[in-house]
Amino acid sequence: MPEWFNTPLIIIATMAVGTGLIKFGQWMGSVNSDRDVFKEFMRDIRNDIKEIRASITGIFARLPASPIAGESPYRLTDLGRAMSDSLGGRAWAERVAPSLSQLVRGREPYEVQEICFGYVRNEFTPTDEQDARIRACAYENALSRDQVLDVLAVELRDILLEVAEPATAA
Repeated sequence: MPEWFNTPLIIIATMAVGTGLIKFGQWMGSVNSDRDVFKEFMRDIRNDIKEIRASITGIFARLPASPIAGESPYRLTDLGRAMSDSLGGRAWAERVAPSLSQLVRGREPYEVQEICFGYVRNEFTPTDEQDARIRACAYENALSRDQVLDVLAVELRDILLEVAEPATAA
């Protein structure tokens, strides 16, 4: 048997297997090293994402609340309803609606909405008392005057949509 171990083929095969095992060990060490680097990279990414999330949350926290939800159709948020209550928005809209009812008759809801927003922004002249309440509401809620007027426009639109006849399809 000893001569069997001394054949060049066995010696070459043994050296090849030994070299392969050494290379495999080096490769595994490299893979483990790469995995450690990758894990560290992923930890850094997670930390960056947490910082970005905190920054975004901070940005949104500084934005003023909106009185109108940006959905279709516009609707008042809880803040908008509270503002409308303090302004007497629903009662005001019920008083103004009869004067605009002929203008919106047969119109699509979007047209009624545009008419209401245009009326409130361009034609509505508040009394001194209403103007003081509008300014106070804007100040107390960190909103612009136009955002407060939008609350009145939505209230007016809702009243007019209740009394307006829908447009007929031609």
